[in-house]
Amino acid sequence: MSNDDVTTATLNLLFESKQISCQISGPSIVPWQSPITPINIDLAGLSGRISQLKKVLNSSQTAIWAGLKDPLGEPTNTTAKDEFRRAVERVISEGAELYGELARKGFRAILEKINSTLKQGDRLTIQTDSAFLPWEILYPFEYSDEWPDEKKAENPLRPHELWGYRFMTNHILFPSLDEGGWEPPLAEHLSGPAFISLNLNKSIEDAFKERAFKPILFHRNFYKESLSSRGQLLDDPEKIKKLLLDSKEATVIYLYCHGRSTTLFDGTGDELEIDTGKIISPNFLDDTKYQRGPIVVLNSCNSAATSPLSFSSFHQKFRIKRAMGIVGTTIEIPATFAAAFGKKLILAYLDGIPIGTAIHKLRQELLDRNNPLGLFYSLQCPFYVTAPPSS
Repeated sequence: MSNDDVTTATLNLLFESKQISCQISGPSIVPWQSPITPINIDLAGLSGRISQLKKVLNSSQTAIWAGLKDPLGEPTNTTAKDEFRRAVERVISEGAELYGELARKGFRAILEKINSTLKQGDRLTIQTDSAFLPWEILYPFEYSDEWPDEKKAENPLRPHELWGYRFMTNHILFPSLDEGGWEPPLAEHLSGPAFISLNLNKSIEDAFKERAFKPILFHRNFYKESLSSRGQLLDDPEKIKKLLLDSKEATVIYLYCHGRSTTLFDGTGDELEIDTGKIISPNFLDDTKYQRGPIVVLNSCNSAATSPLSFSSFHQKFRIKRAMGIVGTTIEIPATFAAAFGKKLILAYLDGIPIGTAIHKLRQELLDRNNPLGLFYSLQCPFYVTAPPSS
């Protein structure tokens, strides 16, 4: 689908004033704008609901990926195929429940308008003041994985109706007072060649000594094969800290690490573990500006991931430092899958594919193989950012 054919819905979600509005525009439709609509949102209750959603696929349910030779591939044995199908079913069940819950809280007219107007490949931007929901798993039909088989047969799974498959999504945080009128640092990003800083928590490898797929070795081989002339690999936590404080070259800062977040609206407990016992918090980051407007990829794995389900202090701090924004995980992601997904995303970026297109295409390819994990990577920067043309 060319840009000339794309319809865009922009949803403005204000949790502090409990209001929502939406605008839809495109070349082949009459522009539409909703009234400002009150929403019946209890912030404490919403925080608890999001905590539940973050466990939609817990570590025991995603353990199957640890044994796959190709973490992005389609399994060959029947048992694994059944586990993949059940994972998709769980996601659809949660997405259907969340869609219905939001409809009852005042979102109904806007959800139905987006669902009926946008086509596959169209864009959905969510602008919010503090937090957001996993729009990618919304499923606009009734479904429950607890239904008896007869009812399931009458309502077959339609994975292609999940919003993360249908729409290219991104999430934009309204600027804070510290940022003033924030604008994406596009000129800085495009001012020289692409440069990838691959930053690894090397202790993650300890859990994979007896397994065929070793994620840190996988990253090292990726660096040697594809990035050595246009990037750097850091696994010393002190060097990683230095980079995070003052990056002069990187257009992508990639962190393969453990992390955790606390509540939906309070990022004070957010942490990234860049080596065993080596923790950084948002307060570690100062106001020194990055020189190249990098995309920060928080590829957290096998932990309570530092979650884009809250616009944490990390997001705000990185943007104050003139980062373009963040790509991050919204649930616990298997370390093997995270490594393979990260490689695919970086290669797509270096091929000149816009970051929004790259993530959306990966989600679709994976879901076509009954793999829902791509839905849980969230884009929190503009769709259209690409590697510099000189790359």
